[in-house]
Amino acid sequence: MEALQTIDTYLSISLKVILRLFYKLSIILLGIFGFVLSINDIFEYGNILADLSNIEIIFLLVLLGLFERHYKYCKLLRTGFWRMLASPFLSLGILFLFYIFIIGFGSIISECNVSFQHCSVSKVEKTSIDLFLQPNLIQSSNFILMLISIYLSTPLLIKKQQVKVDL
Repeated sequence: MEALQTIDTYLSISLKVILRLFYKLSIILLGIFGFVLSINDIFEYGNILADLSNIEIIFLLVLLGLFERHYKYCKLLRTGFWRMLASPFLSLGILFLFYIFIIGFGSIISECNVSFQHCSVSKVEKTSIDLFLQPNLIQSSNFILMLISIYLSTPLLIKKQQVKVDL
């Protein structure tokens, strides 16, 4: 009986490890996919530098700076190679998963609006919806959220004295 409990325990632990590995790997792959899509969106016409807008140039420069910051902090803290490589994409994967949720929620809402065409939408609401769905606004917000996501994925050295908070 004790042997069955031991087998059950090890089986449970190994399945949890496999599930956690699958979860992290799929989020990292989502992050890589989202990063490649965003970079592909910048170079959408095939011209390397001719079709870059000012916002895209600023984004690329800040992105390079954030990746350099990430590399320096990881090197300073002696973070392992795979963790250094995976942490920005894990953060971007969570962001991309959030995008997928928002797009799915938006499609459900738009499907409901198609079903209930007799409901009237005022011009002010329609204008604000159209303003929100502008490609430049979506791309700029995507860039800002990507930069914040990469900034937050950098490991930090925190001393116990710095974390002390008086309540």
